[in-house]
Amino acid sequence: MAYLKLDNSTVCVAYVYERLHEALDSDDLAEKISRLSDELAHNFEVDTGVKVGVALGWDEPTEPTEPLHRLRAVQVFDPIDTCDT
Repeated sequence: MAYLKLDNSTVCVAYVYERLHEALDSDDLAEKISRLSDELAHNFEVDTGVKVGVALGWDEPTEPTEPLHRLRAVQVFDPIDTCDT
């Protein structure tokens, strides 16, 4: 699988591990994994300005309506970006 060179997106592995563990222990695995996927996609776009589907070659690029780097202060899904490990 080929990826675009996008070094500006990071993820806290401990946070993702914790979320996956929580999902595996829950009665609603699909819902929890879906929410994690949404968070990761959102943070990837905020970090890079590119939708993850475009980076993976699944979707065609679109023009952002606003510079995404300015949205970081108001993003909803912050836990991935605040890992101190």
